[in-house]
Amino acid sequence: MKKLLLLFILITTLVFGSATSEQLRVNILKNIIVGVENISTKKVWSDNEELLHQFQNTPGITTTQNYEDANFLILEHPSNFNIKNKYVFVLDYDLLYDIPQSFGAFFWKKGRPNIVFIQPRLEEYHIKLAKPLEPYIEEQLW
Repeated sequence: MKKLLLLFILITTLVFGSATSEQLRVNILKNIIVGVENISTKKVWSDNEELLHQFQNTPGITTTQNYEDANFLILEHPSNFNIKNKYVFVLDYDLLYDIPQSFGAFFWKKGRPNIVFIQPRLEEYHIKLAKPLEPYIEEQLW
């Protein structure tokens, strides 16, 4: 699993050259959003305005300024609004505990990026991931 993550990081780094960690995060998140195969229209909202701005003009992704119009939320912080009937991806591992509707997370740990998808939540929300994302599926939270 760690070898696959390292390979993914190496390839991403080679493709994007001297990308900063923020650029790397944005590119990985774009691949994750596009890699959710069973959602044809990906209307994305995030509580991170800069991140939302980075997604503009991305093929296959539409951004919105209102979370109620989105079907895909990317959250950095706990939310206090209704996220029912939305696909939620978080940017902090602990938010997987705090937001049980979230199906996965992208976060930095020990200076390295980590991606995790939680199998029971993928099944519960009928989310189908693209093959390259399948190695990051975990059976449960750590």
